[in-house]
Amino acid sequence: MTGKNCSEHSFKRSLTQPWKLFLFGLAVAPMTFVMTGCDVDVEDPGEAPSVDVDPGEAPDVDVTPADVDVGTEEKTIEVPDVDVDVPEENEQ
Repeated sequence: MTGKNCSEHSFKRSLTQPWKLFLFGLAVAPMTFVMTGCDVDVEDPGEAPSVDVDPGEAPDVDVTPADVDVGTEEKTIEVPDVDVDVPEENEQ
C-alpha cells in the first residue's frame, strides 16, 4: 500500500471501533458549534453572470442490447407444517 492509501485505510478502520468513534465525535462536536455560531452580514449580494449558450446536438448513438433469454421452470417445494397456538384475549 502507498502512504496515502495506508493512512486512509487506517482512518476508516479506526472509526469502526466504538470508543474511537465516540472520541472523534467529541472532537468534532465543538467545531460544529463554533462554525454555526457565526453572524454573517452580506453587504453586496452580487448577481449571477449572464451566459450565452448555443444550442447543441445530441450525439448519434447506435445501441445493441444484450440478448437475454428468460424461461420458467415448475418446481415443487416442501413447506414445513407449522402449528400456531393463539391465546384468547381473556387469558392474558
